[in-house]
Formats: sequence, C-alpha cells, structure tokens
Amino acid sequence: MERIRVRLLGTVGAYHADGLQVSFRTRQEKSIFARLVLARGLAIDRSLLARETWPDVSSEKATLSLRQRLHALRALFPESLLVDRYEVALDPKIVQCDLFDAFHEGQPLDAGEILFDIYLPWVDKARAILAGLSYGTLPGLDWPPTRSLGAEPDLNANALYEWLGQVIYHSATPHPYPDRLLDIQRRANGEVGNVEGHALWQCASAVLLAATADRGETIRLALHEAPVWEAHSPAAKICAGLAYEIAGNSAHNDEEYLSCLTFFQEAFRCYRETGKNEAALRLQFKIYRTQIDMGNPRVGGRHLEALNTQHRHNLSPHMRLLLDANLIFAHAAGGEPALARQAYERLKKEDRSDFRSLSEFNLSTLLLAEGSPKESAQSLLRAVDDARFQGNVARSMLAWIRGAEVLAEAGRGAESLFAYTLALRAGKETKSPVSVVNRGRAHSRVTGQLSALSGMSRIEAIREGQDTSFPQGHVRVMESLRRLAQTR
Repeated sequence: MERIRVRLLGTVGAYHADGLQVSFRTRQEKSIFARLVLARGLAIDRSLLARETWPDVSSEKATLSLRQRLHALRALFPESLLVDRYEVALDPKIVQCDLFDAFHEGQPLDAGEILFDIYLPWVDKARAILAGLSYGTLPGLDWPPTRSLGAEPDLNANALYEWLGQVIYHSATPHPYPDRLLDIQRRANGEVGNVEGHALWQCASAVLLAATADRGETIRLALHEAPVWEAHSPAAKICAGLAYEIAGNSAHNDEEYLSCLTFFQEAFRCYRETGKNEAALRLQFKIYRTQIDMGNPRVGGRHLEALNTQHRHNLSPHMRLLLDANLIFAHAAGGEPALARQAYERLKKEDRSDFRSLSEFNLSTLLLAEGSPKESAQSLLRAVDDARFQGNVARSMLAWIRGAEVLAEAGRGAESLFAYTLALRAGKETKSPVSVVNRGRAHSRVTGQLSALSGMSRIEAIREGQDTSFPQGHVRVMESLRRLAQTR
C-alpha cells in the first residue's frame, strides 16, 4: 500500500511516494483529510465532520456537502479511506506526517504554523491543543468522539437511563458517543407513537445541548414537551422529571432563579409520584440550594438542616458531602456560625480531596462570620490554589467576589473594590454571574469601605477592574489576599 507524505506544518499538503502532490479539489477536502490524519486511525462521526467543516450552514446542507467531499476523497485514497453510514476513518499506516515526526523528535512547535492555511473554528482549537502535546499523548485531543470504526456503542434504553442519572448527578460525566446519540434521537422523533422513546432521547440530547449555544432547547423541552409526557405513562413521566431538572440546571447557571425554582419543584413532583425517592431527595436539595442563591441563606439553610436530620441516612455519600458543604455556607451567610462550624467538622472528617476546595472555600465564609478576615484569606487561598481554579475565569470569578468580601472586612477598600469590579465584569463577559447572595454580601462589605476612599481612588480601582486582563487580575487579587494572610 502506497505511503503518503503529509505536511501539516505550514501550508497543508500531501504527496505521493514519487513526489507528486495529491490534488485536493476544495479547501474542505483538505480540511477533512487533515482532520482524519490527526485522528490517527480512529473513526470520526460524520455529523461531527460536517459541523466542523461547514459550521455556518444548516445541518442538511453540511451533510450533503460532506457526502460529496467524501466521494472525492475515496477516489484519491480508495484502499485507505473507510466510510460507513455514521463514521469515517483513514488508515494511519499510509501516513508519514511532519507534525508527528516533530513530536517524536521533541521539536518545539509554533502553534501558528500548525494547519497554517486552514481557517475553521476546529483548527483554532486544534492548534492550542497540539502545541501543548507530546508524541506519547497523541491522539488524546479534546474533540468528540473518536473510536474504532464499527465498534457499536451501547445506546439501549437502560444504558441511557443510567447515563442520564450520572450526568445529572455528576455534571462532569460526558457521553462517549454524543453525535451518534443525537442521530438516534432524531430518528426516534420520527417514530409515530413512540412517546417514551421520544422522551428519553430528547432528554439525552437536552443534556448535550445544555453546555452549548443551543441550551435554550432545554427550556423549550420543559415548557412544551414534558407536560405532554407526564400524562402518557410512568416511564414518560420520569423523563418529564429529567427534562424539568435539566432545564432547572440551565436556568440556575443563567441566574434565572424563579424559573429554576419552578423547574426543580416540578421535577421533584414527578420523581416523588413515580417512586424515584433518591432523585426526589436530590431535587429537594437543589430547591433549598436555589433559595440560598436567591438571597435567602437563613431559610435555605434551615430547610437543608431539616433534610439532613430527616434523610441523611438515605443519602448517598457524595450527596451527604455536598449537603454539608452547602450547609457551611448557608449557616455562615445566614448568621449562624455555630451550625456552620458543625457542618464543617463533619465534612473535614471525611477528608475527601474532591471536596477539599469547596470545603475551604465555604470555610472562608465561616471565618468571616466569626470575625477572622486573616484566617478567611488563608482558607480562600488554600481553596483557590486547587488546580481546578487555575485558568478558569468562571471559577476564579467566585474567588474574586469572595476575595472582595474578605479584603473589605480587613479594611482594604481599594483592593476590595478592584476585586469586586473584576468579578462583576467577569460575570457579564462569561455569562456566568455570581449568585445573588454572594454578590449581595460582597456589595455590602465593599460599600462600607467607600467612605474611607477618595473619589479618585474609587475611580482608579474601578477603572483597573474594568481594564485589567483576567489572568493579571487573578494574580493581583491573590497577591492582595496573600499580603493579608501574612499580616501579624
């Protein structure tokens, strides 16, 4: 089988063994070929390829264009390009690639030189990923999904129910085959009378869309589809509960708390009426947590405390830890530090690394309530030093708003106003605003410091909070907290 020499550094191209250049008829053919080379023999979903190659056209047009381009590529590589109804793969044994050679030799890479003449969104992401990889980490690129051609995923109803439970409970659980899942969901929609199947696949697709620009679909599903499912059967009613819960999660992320509360209450009702008691307890927790975020920490904290007293033995270990972590904040923010300290001691005994950051973060609120801004700064620094905060503006934003509160309590008005301005700006730009209760607490404390600042000092702090880059702002806020933490 003839080997093809592929150039991905600089202008993308491919060459036969005799030196003749492979003639790609369109830019899209060259992009698809480069994408398949980077997959190194693993299959890529056709729907994903279509979206990546034609991001600005409808899915129908993109699918048709992909079919045409794959036909042309099969003519160029008849023995090496494998295509089925769902996926495409290129035999990696035919490829000798300059990019892979550079990885193998440990050469430094200029990200701008990778796929230099391909101008598509997936390439922008690829450059950043590839520039930081080594030969040993290929092809672990952050693109969904790649797998061996012909290996069928388990997408039966029971497996899908199990995955939905995991992804709603632990939001970081990805589905291994999202594009195949969406394709089956579309086909299920066309099966007349299959309400349960339709509901199940719609919920699955809503989970995937919740993290995209199409997350409004999750709200539409809860408003227009879920009420119909409820009346059909118990299984469909469970799906209605899932739809309400997914919509509630989306509304919570957008700080639409009244909608969020309504969706969570409807999900709780569906789960309770169908005997899904564990899910119903989970929704009770979400309802009370939302009350806290809406600015009612005392009310939400008391409800959480009642849930803890009555049902702790029925909660999973993960749920108990999450409950204690939220009780620390609720009681501290609600002016009941003794109860917050009890919850912290329970959580501390578990010594779970995955809860350490959240525990320290909420401990900083408790220490503020106990009148210890220095110790609060130390706790906040321990939380933020956790790697999960680094490089993530949405996570860092919560540290900045809490940092503003701590610095204000310590009498550092200009520094607290800078951190407060930076956090609010980050919330607007990332569309991940901080909760009402966090914003309100910081606002109250920072406002209390303004009288000690001149007008020009205020203007300068606000201007710097608006103009400073987020990475530089993060460093500045953390340095202010470190100075406070080291005071005698």
